[in-house]
This record gives sequence, C-alpha cells and structure tokens, in this order.
Amino acid sequence: MNTSIDLPTLRRVALPGFALGLALLAGACSDDSNSGGTAGPDPNQAFNQIQRLGNPLISEVLLDKRDHSLHGSIGPDQDATLVAPKVVNFLTTVAGRDPAYISALGSVLLPDVPKSCVRPKRPR
Repeated sequence: MNTSIDLPTLRRVALPGFALGLALLAGACSDDSNSGGTAGPDPNQAFNQIQRLGNPLISEVLLDKRDHSLHGSIGPDQDATLVAPKVVNFLTTVAGRDPAYISALGSVLLPDVPKSCVRPKRPR
C-alpha cells in the first residue's frame, strides 16, 4: 500500500491551507477600531470604568453596600470629596474610632490607588 503523497497533491492541499492560515493571522492582528492604518489603538477612544478594586478594603469594608457603585465609578482624584466623608462616618459611628486614628488611617487609604501603580522609576 502506497501512503506517500505526490507533490501536486501536496501543493493543492497545503497552499490553500497556508493562505487561509495567513489570512486568519493577519485578521487577528488588525485593530477594527483603528481605520487610519497606523499602529496602536485610537487615542480618541474612550472607555467607561466599571469598577476599581485596587484596594478592596475601601469598597468592601468601609463603605455601605449602596455606595459600592459610586466608589467603582469615580477616579481616585474624587476620593477626597466623595468617598472620604463616607469612610470617616463608618470609622466614627460603626468602628467607634477617635479622630487621630481616623486621620492617620485616611492618609494611608485615600486616595484609593495601589502603591505598586505609583512607584517612581528606578534610575538606570
């Protein structure tokens, strides 16, 4: 029994398969949102923030359940005005802490930005 494939048959089968694979690869590497032909995403494209849990302690422990969506939808630049009063209220009423403790804790927790995201670059 002859199991070898002749060269014309191999070309007839392999070339279309190779062309299809190349077309799929080229399509996978394209960016549909960028029709300008330049590399990279469109700089004018905007994204909606759904949730931020850089430090889950803020949202999950120190805020009421009704305030979770507020905390998740704002940026760290708004923590001082929108989130800090709610955290202070929790620490004062529920946790029963004194103002000095609340002040120290607030300076560490707010704004809610993971410290690993704001570290300075190391000199080379």
